[in-house]
Amino acid sequence: DARAESPRFKTRALWVDASGFATAKATDKMIAKCTRAGINLILPNVFCYQTAYFKSPHFKGWVAVTDDFDALAYLLRKAHAAKIQVQAWCCIYYEGGEEPSNPSWLDQSFDGQPFEKHFISPANPEVNPYLLSVMKDLLAYDIDGIHLDYIRYPCTAFDYSTAARTAFQKTSGFD
Repeated sequence: DARAESPRFKTRALWVDASGFATAKATDKMIAKCTRAGINLILPNVFCYQTAYFKSPHFKGWVAVTDDFDALAYLLRKAHAAKIQVQAWCCIYYEGGEEPSNPSWLDQSFDGQPFEKHFISPANPEVNPYLLSVMKDLLAYDIDGIHLDYIRYPCTAFDYSTAARTAFQKTSGFD
């Protein structure tokens, strides 16, 4: 057992994509491995690729929770029983997926094209209140923290969306 020795690092964490906790069997296997390895913090990707792995009536994509199984609730129960903390890993402005949840929310490059992997624009006045409502749904769970990822533009060529350009023009006086 790796925890029998004095740990060199206080935090021993592991990022986990959905395949590691989407089923009870996968979660049980991962928790067993984490226990053997002395992992004391798991960061499951619960909000990515237009999928939420927690109950959210506000989320515009697919909520991967059924009446029979809630992946995040099960992971939290098992991890906490093993004395492992769980911080929800959330891809905030990166949607991914085939189709955007709301095409008018996409950021755009200076040539008017959206980024190919569907980043939504933080400049759009509807985006952040929507994301906040989804994050509030996540807080209904007994999580130990939230890890915010992709809380940025995809690169320096963005954002020239209508919302961003309108906000810039309002504050600077020119487009």
